[in-house]
Order: sequence, then structure tokens, then C-alpha cells
Amino acid sequence: MAMVWSCWLRAHRSLHPSLQVNQRNVPGIDSAYLAMDTEEGVEVVWNEVQFSERKNFKLQEEKVKAVFDNLIQLDHLNIVKFHKYWADVKENKARVIFITEYMSSGSLKQFLKKTKKNHKTMNEKAWKRWCTQILSALSYLHSCDPPIIHGNLTCDTIFIQHNGLIKIGSGNACLGVPRLIRQTAQTEKGI
Repeated sequence: MAMVWSCWLRAHRSLHPSLQVNQRNVPGIDSAYLAMDTEEGVEVVWNEVQFSERKNFKLQEEKVKAVFDNLIQLDHLNIVKFHKYWADVKENKARVIFITEYMSSGSLKQFLKKTKKNHKTMNEKAWKRWCTQILSALSYLHSCDPPIIHGNLTCDTIFIQHNGLIKIGSGNACLGVPRLIRQTAQTEKGI
């Protein structure tokens, strides 16, 4: 299956490994690169999660797939979109590669730093609009079956687009994927 997706990606997406996405510096995500979806004509992020050993991945493989299958099903205006994922299992190493929507304006934290640097403040109307969008996304996540708990909502995991649209993600725009993978391993061990 990984080979099929790798061939699909090479055929349909241009990966620019020299363009590492700097806003995606999140523990658990080993690499994040800017890529181009040439079919849709949009920029995306190629994310990689490395597993220290192939056997560690094999123990968790079904749970990891279930997590990603659920994340791909999420469809809300205020949640960063997951497009595709696949596992790349080689001799001693394994990694999960997943493609997410690219948030070009960065995190809310970055935006607020720029605003402060320019000696400007946001008005109450903008804050209310942002809060409404965040609450809408959280309500959607909590209404899923089973409910999804974000677990790390901060200004680093909230993204803003140039048009003022707010989206929640996980620093790398992926809703706590590293934490979900770790929790999957802990659940299997009964921790």
C-alpha cells in the first residue's frame, strides 16, 4: 500500500524538500515540508512521523491507521484538513507520511507577535469572531462518534488565514497526531 501512495504522490504532487515548513516545529513530528498539489493547484504540507524501530510500528499499525482514517474524515471549515496518509516501512525503520492543508499565515501566536511589534491591537469584534470559530470547531470535534478531544489548544495550535479565518490544528496542523500515536501505544500496553 505504501508503494501505491508513494507512486501516487510522485505522479501528482511536487515535493520541495528544501522548503521545510518552519511553523511546524512540534515534538513528535520529525519533518514537515511545503509541497504542491498539482492536481488541485494548492500548497500542502508533507508531514513525517518516524518510528524508532519497524517492530514498534508493527505493534501499533492498526491503531495508527484507525487514528488517521478518523482524522481524514473530519470536515469542518475551522479545522485544518487532512488529505492523505500512508505508512512507509523499510528494513529497520518505519514512518507515517501524511498530507495536510497548508496554513500560509501561520499560527495565531505568530500573528499576535507581528501585531504587537507593529504597535497595533485587535478590536473586540475580531476576538469575538475568532472565539466563535474556535468554539465551532471544538463543538464539531466533541460531537464526533467517538468524541475527539484536542488536548492542546494554544495560540501555537490555532492558525489564521489571510482572510481572518481561524482553523485549529496541532502546531503542524494535525490535531495531536504525535500524542494520539503515543496514547495508542500506551493503551495497548495497559498504561
